[in-house]
Amino acid sequence: MVRRLIRNGLVSSESVKQAVSAVDRGDFIPNSKRRYLDRAVLVGHGSQISAPHIHARALELLAKHAKKGSRILDIGSGSGYISVALATMGADVIGVEHIPELVSQSLRNIRKRHRHLLESKQLQIIAGDARTLSSARITVNNANVTVTETENETEKESETGTTGFDGIHCGAAIDEVPDWMWALLKEGGRAVFPLGKEGETQYLSYADKRTTTCTSSTRTCRLGLGLGLGLGEEEVKEVKDDVKVAIHRLFPVVYVPLTDPTWQRERWRNIEVDPYDDDDDDDDD
Repeated sequence: MVRRLIRNGLVSSESVKQAVSAVDRGDFIPNSKRRYLDRAVLVGHGSQISAPHIHARALELLAKHAKKGSRILDIGSGSGYISVALATMGADVIGVEHIPELVSQSLRNIRKRHRHLLESKQLQIIAGDARTLSSARITVNNANVTVTETENETEKESETGTTGFDGIHCGAAIDEVPDWMWALLKEGGRAVFPLGKEGETQYLSYADKRTTTCTSSTRTCRLGLGLGLGLGEEEVKEVKDDVKVAIHRLFPVVYVPLTDPTWQRERWRNIEVDPYDDDDDDDDD
C-alpha cells in the first residue's frame, strides 16, 4: 500500500513517507479484508477511516506544519490513525473524539505499536465535542490535557503561553467553515477539512490563516501544490480586522458530517455491515 502511494506520487515529503511507512493502517481497522485497499472502511459507531490516498494528501497538506515543536489538533480523531501519523511526523498532537467508545478503541489501536507516543504525551486523545472548543481552554503540559469550560473564552492557550494550533485536521465534513475553527488556528496555520453537506458534493479543502489586505471575496487560482491537484477555487473569508482565511477546494470526497453523538450513534445503528467487506481483492502491495 505504501509503495503504491509513493509510486503514484501521492506521497512526496520525507516526513510523510516515514509516517505512512511507520504506521500500519491494519492496526486501526478491526477485522476487515479492506485494511490495505484504497477505500474508506467502517470502524464502528457511525465512523469510518478514510481511504489511504485521502490520508496521504491530508498529511502532505500539513507536512510543513506538522514538525517538531508544532501543535496539531485532530478533530474527530476516530480510529486514531491520522493522529498517530501526525505525531510520527514530529508534531505534538491532540485528538478530539466525541464518541467515548471510539476514544477507547483508538487508544487500544495506538497502544499496539505506538504506546510511547501516549506515554510521552506527544499524542493525547480526549473525549469531547470539537464544536464547543471555542468556549473551552485546552491546557497542555507533559503530564495531561485538560479541557475546562469557561465563559466567553475563544482563545486556546497552553501553559507556556502559546496560543492556537499550527495545524488542524478535521476528519468530518463541515458545510461551512465555522469561526471557532479559525479561533483555534494560529496566524500562518493551516486547517485541512472536507467541505460540503452530506449527500451533496464535498471537497477536500484547506485554509491558511493569514493577515492580508485582499478585498475580493472569491477568485479562482492555480494551486501549484506539487500533488497533481490542478485548479481549485479559493474563497477569502474575513474573520476580524485584517485576518482573513483563504479556503481552497481541491477534489471531491465523501465524509461523515461533523455532528452530535446522538445522530452518529443512530447512523451506526442503521449501518451494521460494510457492503464491500466480502471483496477478495485485498492488495497490500
